[in-house]
Amino acid sequence: MNTKFIALSGIDGAGKSTQLNLLKECFEKSGESVICLWTRGGNTPGSNAVKACIRRIAGKNLPPSGHSSKRDEILQKGWIQRVWLVLAILDLIRIYGVLVRWWVFRKKAIICDRYLWDTFIDFQIMFPTVDIGNWFLWKILVWCTPVPDRAILLMIPLHLSEKRCLEKYEPFPDTPERRRRRYELYEGASNNAYWDVVDSTRSVDSVFSDIISVS
Repeated sequence: MNTKFIALSGIDGAGKSTQLNLLKECFEKSGESVICLWTRGGNTPGSNAVKACIRRIAGKNLPPSGHSSKRDEILQKGWIQRVWLVLAILDLIRIYGVLVRWWVFRKKAIICDRYLWDTFIDFQIMFPTVDIGNWFLWKILVWCTPVPDRAILLMIPLHLSEKRCLEKYEPFPDTPERRRRRYELYEGASNNAYWDVVDSTRSVDSVFSDIISVS
């Protein structure tokens, strides 16, 4: 492969983790030291550390991590949404704008399971009334985030995503409504020029061959 920085995107069950492991093995066979990065806005190390501190202070007044009616109710409050999003974006600026840029500068091989665009879709699902794309802080994040050599979008139908998610362990699975909305957003964004779209309904080896061919 000629590229050293690859981002894998797609709905749950699309095969991101499987293809990441194959890419990692491919890089390592070429003698590369590989950095694998998984990110989800609001569930990054810095964000989790802040939330853990808040939970220690608030005690049982806050719900645990993961989907719950109480958590969703709390996140409906406008000021909590804004604080949550600001913390999430600031930590992504640290990760993408500092760490990833440093790795790119050092010419490291980097494979991302989810990247900036996946987080944008996450935010649209979590906070549908917030126009996050027009936030000045979000625009700073976009500006400072390095563009991968290749951004691969693995696409599968919604019913296949549901089937695969039932077959594997998902710590915080989407509700059926959220999974449907997520699929619609990925499908709508699949025409964006920054993604190379790969049909992930085929065998693992066929999908990997396609990824290699565009990398």
